[in-house]
Amino acid sequence: MHRTAGRLALVAGLGLVLALVAACGSKAEKFDINKGAPEADAAVKGFIEGWAQASGPTPDQFVAGQTRRFLGGDLGALVANIRTGGTSGQKPVEQVFNDIMKTPFPPDLGYDVVDSTKQGDAGAVVKVKLKYSVDSVNNMIKAGKVQPADAAKMFDEVKAGPVRTLTLAKGEGGWQIVKVEG
Repeated sequence: MHRTAGRLALVAGLGLVLALVAACGSKAEKFDINKGAPEADAAVKGFIEGWAQASGPTPDQFVAGQTRRFLGGDLGALVANIRTGGTSGQKPVEQVFNDIMKTPFPPDLGYDVVDSTKQGDAGAVVKVKLKYSVDSVNNMIKAGKVQPADAAKMFDEVKAGPVRTLTLAKGEGGWQIVKVEG
């Protein structure tokens, strides 16, 4: 009889502990974007990789057009009507991507997620560190994207791996980047 009562108390206590852990866990704001929001991860990865393909040494105009889908809100409106390659009165969409990310060109080594925070079910903030190789500026010079006179200044802008904070919102089309700070 004592064993049964002890087991029931243990089960009840375990249930209480699990309930408390679940209650505390539901309020936690930290999440691993790679595990907790694979769609948000896909938006960050899709945009940064698309930006690199669209704005790199050999730009892919098709990718530039496709990469727009990862931008929403004011950022989405900013690129909505810009043609890839630009026109006489417009900046090319790939240059607008550079402006949005506040760097002269995209990273050639990708990025690392520094921090990610979920904001309810429809928002997230992801901090990324853009990674550039020592040859990144030289590759852009060879491709004619950077003037040699600007090389030192541009290398100074990217050599430390700029950190950008991306605010994402979940809309009808999935997760989109709506704000970039950095």
